[in-house]
Amino acid sequence: MNGAAAGQSHVASGRRALAVLALLCVIAGTAVLLWHAPGTPDVDIWLEWIRALSASGPIDGYRSVASDYPPGASLFLWMATAVGRGANVDPRLSLKILLFTFLLLTTGVTLAGSRRAGIALLIHLSTCVSAMGLMYLDILTAPFLVGAIWAAMANMPFLMMSGLVLAALIKWQPLILLPFAAAHVLKRAPAISTGSLWLRVALAIVPAVLILGVYGTPVVESLYRASRHTTLSSFAANFPWLLTWWFGRGSEARLESGGTMAIVYASRVTLRLLSLLMLIAYGSLLRMYWKRGSASSADWIRFSLLGYWAYAVISAGAHENHLFAASLLAVGLAWSNARALPLAVALSLLANLNLIAFYGFTGYTDRLVVNGLDATVVLAFFNCAAFVGAWWWTIRAVGKRS
Repeated sequence: MNGAAAGQSHVASGRRALAVLALLCVIAGTAVLLWHAPGTPDVDIWLEWIRALSASGPIDGYRSVASDYPPGASLFLWMATAVGRGANVDPRLSLKILLFTFLLLTTGVTLAGSRRAGIALLIHLSTCVSAMGLMYLDILTAPFLVGAIWAAMANMPFLMMSGLVLAALIKWQPLILLPFAAAHVLKRAPAISTGSLWLRVALAIVPAVLILGVYGTPVVESLYRASRHTTLSSFAANFPWLLTWWFGRGSEARLESGGTMAIVYASRVTLRLLSLLMLIAYGSLLRMYWKRGSASSADWIRFSLLGYWAYAVISAGAHENHLFAASLLAVGLAWSNARALPLAVALSLLANLNLIAFYGFTGYTDRLVVNGLDATVVLAFFNCAAFVGAWWWTIRAVGKRS
């Protein structure tokens, strides 16, 4: 190596070291700022689960709470509380430590996979308010989702599927990504013998089979409950939230609140129409992906992102934290293609603004209302517009390549 090349190598190494140092400083800073945040009212629900799990154990405790979560979340809560109890740590602090540990794990997995401190920093900033400030359980899925993205880019589709299955055993939303993952695996199937293909698929879904065998029908019942939310929008800044604003305009309750919007329940007809619209959008994206000749990881991430985003934008009952997985996929797309960085930043901002608009950085905020218009309506419009724009851009890009 000549002197010039050696000098460039030292400069690059120095820059990487500074980037990692900056990342560590941001991690420390966000931890200090958000460590004492009490979180949203959902934290009281997690603490109630913890009491049931502590009293009855991880299996009977899960059955007794009758939640709309799969067993993985309660299993992690039980383990964290058991460790905390042995160290004389109260349940709320045990919960905070659990979430912070998974935040660090998510950032570390991203850094190890991408070897880019900037991508790890974006992941951390995308998830720290959700995990530390508002104390949502979505961060428990994050290492598995990021690991699935990493596995896809490393041409390990079955490991990718395993990561998604594990994430879906903690929260149900990652199930939305599995049809795209199955399509990705089948696209690569011609290079794999039939016996090997089915063996690998079986190994990927073993955790789901084991969980179902151990916990039984309460798992299926929780999935049913998760699919039966009857609100138009549970504080998700999306199309049903725009409908919530439209249907309630001029109402006495809206006027009395000064324009602040509240969650409303939808009629059966409205719920079915939104479900149909969601299925059409999701199905068309899945079909578009299947017809693509490419089996690249970037295409899988792109179409998985759009499919999940369609759920978050169109489905009734979506919550304010449900853009979480979409922001991870968007950062994953920027990880595989630097030109997608603006989309990753925009979606991460949207996901966090949806949280902050309703709950601030620590679990409570006064809603911003300007001239009688709830600002979350504007946020919902931008979320819908961004989704339509990303869809249109994808259709044009697919058309140019075909």
